[in-house]
Amino acid sequence: MRIEHSGEELKRQYERSQILSDMTLKIRQSLALNDILKTAVTEVKQFLQSDRVMIFELKPEGSGTVVQEAVSDGWTKTWGHDLFDPCFKNNFVERYRHGRISTIEDVDRAALRSCHADFLKQFEVRANLVVPILQQHSLWGLLIAHQCDRPRHWTLMEIELLRQIADQIGIALSQSQRLNQLEQQVAARTAELSAANVQLQQEIEERRQIERSLRQSEERFRTLVDNLPGAIYRCLFDSDRTMLFLSSAITEISGYPAADFVQNQVRAFRSIVHTDDRTRVRQEIGAAIAQKRPYSITYRIVNAQGDLHWVAENGQGIFSHHDEHSDDSSAELLYLDGVILDITKQRQVEQALQASAAQLRLTTDTLPALIAYVDNQQHYQFVNKTYELWYGIAKKDIIGNAICDLLDEDLYQQVRPAIEQALSGKRTTIETKIKFKDKVTRYVSETYIPNINAEGEVNGFFFLGSDVSEQKEMAQMKDEFISVVSHELRTPLTSIYGSLKLLKTTTESSFSEDDLGILNIAISSSERLIRLVNDILDLERIESGKVTLVKQCCSAGDLLYQAAETMTAQAEEQGVTIAIAPASIKLWADPDHIHQTLTNLLSNAIRFSPPGATIWLNAQAHAHEVLFSVKDQGRGIPTDKLETIFGRFQQVDASDSREKEGTGLGLAICHDIVSEHGGRIWAESVLGQGSTFYFTLPIELKRL
Repeated sequence: MRIEHSGEELKRQYERSQILSDMTLKIRQSLALNDILKTAVTEVKQFLQSDRVMIFELKPEGSGTVVQEAVSDGWTKTWGHDLFDPCFKNNFVERYRHGRISTIEDVDRAALRSCHADFLKQFEVRANLVVPILQQHSLWGLLIAHQCDRPRHWTLMEIELLRQIADQIGIALSQSQRLNQLEQQVAARTAELSAANVQLQQEIEERRQIERSLRQSEERFRTLVDNLPGAIYRCLFDSDRTMLFLSSAITEISGYPAADFVQNQVRAFRSIVHTDDRTRVRQEIGAAIAQKRPYSITYRIVNAQGDLHWVAENGQGIFSHHDEHSDDSSAELLYLDGVILDITKQRQVEQALQASAAQLRLTTDTLPALIAYVDNQQHYQFVNKTYELWYGIAKKDIIGNAICDLLDEDLYQQVRPAIEQALSGKRTTIETKIKFKDKVTRYVSETYIPNINAEGEVNGFFFLGSDVSEQKEMAQMKDEFISVVSHELRTPLTSIYGSLKLLKTTTESSFSEDDLGILNIAISSSERLIRLVNDILDLERIESGKVTLVKQCCSAGDLLYQAAETMTAQAEEQGVTIAIAPASIKLWADPDHIHQTLTNLLSNAIRFSPPGATIWLNAQAHAHEVLFSVKDQGRGIPTDKLETIFGRFQQVDASDSREKEGTGLGLAICHDIVSEHGGRIWAESVLGQGSTFYFTLPIELKRL
């Protein structure tokens, strides 16, 4: 029995040594503190065959946190919990701070204060072993072993094992603390280097002067600049510009390897500078060095293929004196640091832009129209010669100033809505009456075109103004002429038409067949002329504002049925069917004028539909408007005519006015009536299949 006991003791000693050896090796090989702590509690629990082993990190006020734990199934887990023993701070902290160990073999029999005993029992502890963990002679925490299922006697070997494990944990904590400090120092240094690198990138990309010297080692410097677009250099200020360092980017610029220029191994850098620029380059660099300031120069080089390239060079002198701006004459120039960028494409673009700008200026200055560009702050950025002449203000007194400062208050308030629409991204055209500096009053058609960038933002707007005074005067004369002629023709035409109808009615039996034919032609022509005069007068009244819309609550369905009933006789005569889609929609409009619009559109559809065709009338509610449509099965309208058919005297075919008895004013009247209501009118068509005319009327809900 004694031999077996000795063998068991030796085995236990070997296991203890093995645990300590493994812990020591793991601490030396691993920097992961959590792995070390986890291994410690796992190995100790297995060796002691205890129910729970934990590592407890103390806080200054006496509480603490279980930072690692190994616990058998069935017992309370405490890992990650904050624990507080009310007896702990006053009774145990000082003991543990001096490295003393605490053992309890049986909680029920030990002479413990009730608060401490209650604390242990809430975690089912029957026996425990507590060893302090010291970090650089300061109490960091505790290594604790719990026996929960029974009392237990702790052997000296077990106590010594926990003490040695606690010492190893203290070493690991110190090592981890030093590692954290080192990582913080590395992180801080990395942040400094990253900031320096970002600053350098910005300076190169923006082609700014290099404002600080490059004092780092050649290896680190090369690592930083290898991927930069410009060639970084360090050179002497001698006759050949001897290069001490030159990055590989010079190969792309000059076609020669960078190594050729370093210490003039193959060629001097001065040799590739254009002969006409060499003296100037040296003089400008020399002047900057004398004033101890950075230099920025542009010049030409001749590359390996014999082509000229423009380069921009930014650099500064590095002096022996620490204060580069000092007037101390003892400061000695050591070398030049700088960057060389190929700006050939940039120069070509600049030259092309200058040529384009000159051509644009020449073109705009010769046009007899006002042309300007205004930014989104309403400040002029460009005006042409005509703008200067009409306003009598020199360009230098216009550019940069606000529109409201150039225009008088009344005119500015007149054009302000159009300006605001343009700055909101909407193109708009208005007509103004302006009295210019030459005392001439002109009617000007003004168009405001927004300038929208790729991100959808409005940078400003283009302004185009043309003198429409002559057109205005001609249109007014034409309108007056048409009005006078129409009024003068209406009375005699009515008399002629009435006389012809009376003549046909009272003496029809005495006329021959040929005479009746001539009489019918005269009556038909008189009717057509009366319709033409009436349409002209209607159009003139609408456009002159003499027509007042009498709006009221209307039913869209009633308007459709009334228009169809009016045109039924004409439709039957042509053999055409009118189909109406029921519509129960209320709107606010002038029923007489909308009836006129619908009958005009129906009349057109009937005239151009073949016998047996159907015409569909429809009305649909869309958001805040009603969409009316008149669809036929006629011959259709060519695409290039769809935009012009709503003008005066417009016909798809010149023979239509004779064959179809149209005046060419019906659609123009429809357009003006719909516009007066605040709506829109348009047509869609497919040749050979028919056309659909649409118009919208607003639904003014507040009125209904």
